[in-house]
Amino acid sequence: MQLTITIAIISALAALAAGVGALWQAYLLRFSLKVQALFALDQKFNAPQFRRIRAAAARSLRDGRPALDVDEVIGFLDTLGLLLKRRTLDKEMVWHMFFYWIHGYSNAARDHVEAERRKNPLVWNYIGRLYETVTTIENKKSKGLGVVTQEGTASFLDDEAKLDDTASH
Repeated sequence: MQLTITIAIISALAALAAGVGALWQAYLLRFSLKVQALFALDQKFNAPQFRRIRAAAARSLRDGRPALDVDEVIGFLDTLGLLLKRRTLDKEMVWHMFFYWIHGYSNAARDHVEAERRKNPLVWNYIGRLYETVTTIENKKSKGLGVVTQEGTASFLDDEAKLDDTASH
């Protein structure tokens, strides 16, 4: 009888260990997929073609005449927001890799985004939440010193506008 109980306990512990191991493996796989997705997005964002789009978007925002290039950049950032909401991406990793651009383009294109959303409330539903999420992380990381920002929106746009000069490098 005692042998049967011992074997049952050992079997239960082995099953529990196997279950914990399976959960750990699932966690590692999910984390790995999040990292791969983030790197793929970073690769697209920094590809020569998209750098040219970002440069044109920055120039049109700087000139006060947002063009289709702005829509492409905002669309990319909105997709980041959707993927974050769906937990396809990790919040801190998105903050780490994209905060500068989320902050810069969100501020530079705020009026354009609001105008487009007034025309069509279904467009760009996730960029606002994305901005709030990464800004909250930035504030926590800066330990109450406030959001660390670039010198200003104009400086950000000037830097981005130069991207097509370096897109082929």
